[in-house]
Amino acid sequence: MKSYDLRSIWICKECSSTFSFRSDVEEHVEKMGHNNINEYDMMSGKLLSED
Repeated sequence: MKSYDLRSIWICKECSSTFSFRSDVEEHVEKMGHNNINEYDMMSGKLLSED
């Protein structure tokens, strides 16, 4: 587990799946081919990055 895993949540815009760990996001991208995933700060709810 990385320190950023405790600060972020990722949501796939293609299928609405949510992830708490970046490794799960990477696995989802690899298996499903979904690349449109947003990262949000869990404390503020602000969008951190948009893929």
